[in-house]
Amino acid sequence: PEPENPVEEDDLEDYEGQEEDDEKDNEYYLESYKALSDINTKPTAAMAEQAKQGLAMRKEFNRGGTAVGVARANQLVARERLSISTVKRMFSFFSRHEVDKQGEGFNRGEEGYPSAGLIAWKLWGSDEGFAWAKKVRKQIEVEEDKLYALEDHIDIKE
Repeated sequence: PEPENPVEEDDLEDYEGQEEDDEKDNEYYLESYKALSDINTKPTAAMAEQAKQGLAMRKEFNRGGTAVGVARANQLVARERLSISTVKRMFSFFSRHEVDKQGEGFNRGEEGYPSAGLIAWKLWGSDEGFAWAKKVRKQIEVEEDKLYALEDHIDIKE
């Protein structure tokens, strides 16, 4: 018996080259993912020095920073390669806490120096850390945008 919906030769033309396109998409996806993992997320020596100062100030003055800030400082001092999510969190921290630079005791010679805000700022790498986090976050966004565009274009199987 004839199938109810036979496939005609003309129907197959729509799928010609589809496997090649899928393979190209997969290669591009892997290249984009590799580009994301190739971003240099190792803290700079200047960031490490600021974090070291922050740890010393925290110990001396018994204030500033949280357990997360201390953990971050230790990563910076060790110059460990940071995860993508950590770089994003650093950018968020600096963006939220930049206002702390306006507080009393942030600058040498002011009452209350060093403020808890200054110590926390240093634990995260200070201005050097903020500049670095901005730069690296931008690189991450560029690569993630490529991945998201590709994921919208192809059907990613989990």
